[in-house]
Amino acid sequence: MALDNPYAQFTDRWHQAAKGLGASSYSLVVVKDGKVALLESWGYRDLEQSKAADPDTCYYIASLTKTYTALAVTKLEEQGKLNVKDPVTKYLPWFKLSKAPKQAVTVEDLLSHRLGIDCSQAVLLDAYTGEITEDRYRHWLGTTGIAADRTAYSNVHFTLLGRIIEKVTGKDWRVALEDIVFKPLGLTNTTAFASSMYGRDNCAAPLMMSAGSFQYAKPVKIDSTMHAAGGMGTTARDLGKYITNLLSSNLGGRLFTRLSTGTPNGSIRIRDGFARAWSTGSYRKLTPLLTHGGGYAGAASMVAMLPEKGIGFGLLVNGDGPASALEAIIMLDVFDHELGLKGQADLLPDYLIEAAAYYDKKPTPKTNLAFQPILIVDVKQIAGTYTNKHLGKLTFEVVDGLFVAKLGHFTLDLKQENGAFTLVGERLGTSLKPIVKDNRLLGFTLTWYGRSDDFLKTS
Repeated sequence: MALDNPYAQFTDRWHQAAKGLGASSYSLVVVKDGKVALLESWGYRDLEQSKAADPDTCYYIASLTKTYTALAVTKLEEQGKLNVKDPVTKYLPWFKLSKAPKQAVTVEDLLSHRLGIDCSQAVLLDAYTGEITEDRYRHWLGTTGIAADRTAYSNVHFTLLGRIIEKVTGKDWRVALEDIVFKPLGLTNTTAFASSMYGRDNCAAPLMMSAGSFQYAKPVKIDSTMHAAGGMGTTARDLGKYITNLLSSNLGGRLFTRLSTGTPNGSIRIRDGFARAWSTGSYRKLTPLLTHGGGYAGAASMVAMLPEKGIGFGLLVNGDGPASALEAIIMLDVFDHELGLKGQADLLPDYLIEAAAYYDKKPTPKTNLAFQPILIVDVKQIAGTYTNKHLGKLTFEVVDGLFVAKLGHFTLDLKQENGAFTLVGERLGTSLKPIVKDNRLLGFTLTWYGRSDDFLKTS
């Protein structure tokens, strides 16, 4: 590595932490005084543990995407192409919610999570099933979308911002981000297309630790589940360019100023609200802190900055669950070292104990519903496609001898027991109940997030 490592005293500790927390690999960058002070990678990016991660390994970054979307909006504002004080309806005239806030929703409200707008159905279609269409997105916002009228983090704020970017630029939000953010900052290995991210050789496969070994994590991102609230891949080298630009840009005053407030939480990383995407607060009550992370199956990411000190930290992790705690361990080591703090409590031993308990725990999935045994005499009675106009397709099929249920591209958890198939787990809080008439299976009722929707057989 070309860079001298000013954090060499921590290297072995970080590697051992990664192993104990169940990460397959990580890539790390530290920025100080406008320069990259550390660029380091560890571990393997593939299931076979044969391909080493390096600073140019591309990782899925999940919700960290929101900060790039916010930067794109801010650059469009600087160019005079939009005004964040404008109501959302100026750009999206169709926008309405089933429970509207007390005042008109502005672009700035979305950037800062100020009104707590949420819609579980839109998030499900956007981030998991890939069955999103504009008609469905608008339908669900108008039918079940609500505004909490208080600061609350939500993907919906940023999927709306993605649509505003498209309206203003006339381009797909992915292409717009490439033109507005990626290319100008020299982010040559950053993409908002899953096909591009996973299509390259040097990419971190979505991996998770299970039963003592790494397995492919599910669901895996595809282009239709990449969205402006969580749809990008990047590398540690590109992340270093991004953080360096953020800390030096004249846009910092707009990007980093707190716009919404929440109840302060945390004792080390104290968070008190949101700027434009960034969570605001302070580090150990000593200096302002900006953070944003991301997490999905087999992936975790974090950027944290001490803007008054000119210090930034970015970490990309190949793993989820306990592996995401690696972000806190490395960040605390870096920031305490840079601030000259000694004798701070070490959180790693507790994290390692929690990780060991998590990985040793035997799975005891909850059974939501057993299908009526009469329907399982032959799986062909169930196999097929079932459709709901506003939620897309539910399919049952046999793949490699296993009976598989999918909601769009999202695989539901099934197990076979005593001749009946059971939907297990609570990843979507779902249950399925067959719709039967005259001893014929007509479809299924999907119950999730407190509502029920029918899928009727179409093939």
